[in-house]
Amino acid sequence: PGCTMFLWARYFTGSSAAAFIAGMLFQLLPARIFDGGHPFLHADYWLPMALLALHRLFVTGRLRYAVLLAGLLILQSFASIYLLIGVFILFSVYGVFLLWAHPRYRMVALGGAISAAAVVIGFASWLLMPYLDVREQWQLLAGRDTIFSPLGSLLPGDFAFPGWIFT
Repeated sequence: PGCTMFLWARYFTGSSAAAFIAGMLFQLLPARIFDGGHPFLHADYWLPMALLALHRLFVTGRLRYAVLLAGLLILQSFASIYLLIGVFILFSVYGVFLLWAHPRYRMVALGGAISAAAVVIGFASWLLMPYLDVREQWQLLAGRDTIFSPLGSLLPGDFAFPGWIFT
């Protein structure tokens, strides 16, 4: 994740030093370090590059970035079904912003983004359907109570503090 964040930050800042710091902060996110028992929750390796591909799609209107976006999100879909939910939210919000901020290639980029989403949804369905079928058939997660993190873990300085991600 640090390498992909380095590339993303270097594109937007133009500074290798700033990109190095961004990559290190993203790599050494406290939740990623302290929650080693759930690596699939922090396997956002391809997200910065996929965000960059989405950005470049809307800025340039070149459909090769839609192909790159689909490929990166397919790689990301190998990590976890849980991350795909967050990916959908993140990319939906950023996509709406890009639609508003870059009107020049709006229709081409929107078509490319929707096509990439369709490919990724199709692949993720094919990939994850056996897991969902087995989970349903064997009731793997049945009878389990939901465990929420204590509210104190969301405060500044604790491992689940949302500000780490924004940093």
